[in-house]
Amino acid sequence: MVIKQIDIDNAYLYGELAEELYLEQPEGFEQAGANGEQLVCRLKKSIYGLKQAGRVWWKQLDAYVRGIGFESTEKDPCLYVKVKRDLKIILAVYVDDIVLAGSEAQIIEDITTALKEQYAVKPVGDLKFILGIKVERNMEAGTTTLTQESYAASILERYGMSNCKEIPTPMAVGAQFASQGSEENFPYAAAIGSLMYLALGTRPDIAQAVAKMAKFTSKFGTDHIKGVKRILRYLKGTLDAGIQYTKGRGEIIAFADSDYAGDEQERRSTSGYILYMVGGPVSWASRLQGCVALSTAEAEYVALCEVTKEVVWLQDMLEGIQVHKKETVVVFQDNQSTIAMATNSKVSRRNKHIEVKYHFVRNAVERQVIKITYCPTERMLADVMTKPLPETRFVKLVSETVYCPQRGWVGVLDYNRAGGYAHVATHGVHRRITCPRPIILPAAHHLPAHYLSVDGFGMRLS
Repeated sequence: MVIKQIDIDNAYLYGELAEELYLEQPEGFEQAGANGEQLVCRLKKSIYGLKQAGRVWWKQLDAYVRGIGFESTEKDPCLYVKVKRDLKIILAVYVDDIVLAGSEAQIIEDITTALKEQYAVKPVGDLKFILGIKVERNMEAGTTTLTQESYAASILERYGMSNCKEIPTPMAVGAQFASQGSEENFPYAAAIGSLMYLALGTRPDIAQAVAKMAKFTSKFGTDHIKGVKRILRYLKGTLDAGIQYTKGRGEIIAFADSDYAGDEQERRSTSGYILYMVGGPVSWASRLQGCVALSTAEAEYVALCEVTKEVVWLQDMLEGIQVHKKETVVVFQDNQSTIAMATNSKVSRRNKHIEVKYHFVRNAVERQVIKITYCPTERMLADVMTKPLPETRFVKLVSETVYCPQRGWVGVLDYNRAGGYAHVATHGVHRRITCPRPIILPAAHHLPAHYLSVDGFGMRLS
């Protein structure tokens, strides 16, 4: 796979305006009318600062990209695909940054030349750094690693935490926060925004802590500032953490979990989910639920709805770029009552009050979009998205999701349902493990030389 990056210079200046817009003449270039009246300029093209500048630029680029043979996907209008001679080219756009991916370098070069004919393009090269994310591809090992080490280091420097003492978890177990006013001069909202970009990009391990602290952006106090600084202290010890993917077909695997009434003020629960493909997480969220759940089963049911929506979107998006055919996705859940509720339409006094929208889960199960499978609580990887965990459990779960040489987290998770076996990769070395039933494997660096025992089952490495 050849992946190239393109940057368009002064992108917003290419947009064609449909509205009549006028502006005062630039200082030093004023001209008066024939009778001395003051004149203004009418804009024919977009300029930076207009509220519609971004949209008119996208419309112009969209028309041109379609003109050279690309089609946009229904689920993401900024993601395009082109099929030429049984070869596929994918084009992704983020404002003025473009990523091209294809199996043949010559076709990528042809598309690049076409873009250069229309726009002023900065030097083109292999994708190595985009939107603050460093991309490292090891072709021999078949791995791709995404990290934001330099961005994380800049956050620590910005808030005076470059020399802080490291801490093993981003939030203390049982941490309680209440809204309060503060006279302290700390850029709380800016710090949360910086951490949120990190959590959404390559750091699912801090997603729960950042989401928790983000609720107090307008009403923070000393305790909240300490909570944010604790996240920064955790970053200090995991600067090189990120996500690693391994080469392979890669089915989608999902984990969904919830705490119960963890919100101190409104007693709402927190939904958490993680979706995996080709050995690493591709989507995750830690989100406060919109209703007050009456039981743990109901809270978990709401979390199932959230992950189901994400599964449907991801499948449609991947099908749109023709890289993945729709198939039933295994969703792991650790609450037996929730599984029964999702797979049985029976109405009882315990579930008759649940809002209709959450029964989207049942419909997805009936249509075989998802298959809900029981997972023991100790193996529930999405638990880190719902609440603060003790250090031992936090490290055990995060080490199977996040790649971090600084902490020795090298496990890569995958699960091949069709073949009845699981693949585990450590530093690009793959092993196949025959499984008597679907299981979740431990971190790869804990594998013994010849045998592995999981939940009492002995399995020989082949």
